[in-house]
Amino acid sequence: MFWLWMFLIYWLLLFVASYIVTEYGQRYFYDEVTPFAGLKVGASSLALAGFLTWWDPSSVNMVTTDIAYTAMLAIAGFVLFCLVMQFHASHALLLGPVAVVLVAFTAAMAMDSLKAGPRANLRDRPIPPQQRTIRKSASSTVGVPVPSAEESSGTPEKAATPARP
Repeated sequence: MFWLWMFLIYWLLLFVASYIVTEYGQRYFYDEVTPFAGLKVGASSLALAGFLTWWDPSSVNMVTTDIAYTAMLAIAGFVLFCLVMQFHASHALLLGPVAVVLVAFTAAMAMDSLKAGPRANLRDRPIPPQQRTIRKSASSTVGVPVPSAEESSGTPEKAATPARP
């Protein structure tokens, strides 16, 4: 059942980001949006969400051990932005891979967070006294005045002179 939630989260994030990039990109570059842009973005994000659900990336492994899958994802982003969403090749090369890989990385971080479970209990524990840091004075030249026997017996107070280290 978790894979269904994973697919829906990937699809939602990819759809929103791709729709924003497509809407503003085509308006900026071509002064008009292609017809049925929402359906094209929906189908493209559906395909990308299916790939991400099958791959199940980790945000740590996307840029290390699974870099080949990340490159395939970038190529798929270029192809979908060029052929389906009808961007020119130079614009699709700029927008497609960057948008898709960044959104996939963000979605992978969200999935890592959901898979980890509730860790708040571990973070909110009090720190044991043995592990607490004890703060010391920033200045080591100023000593603490030591009370003499006269001061403790109740005689009038004298001006305290700083002790020498």
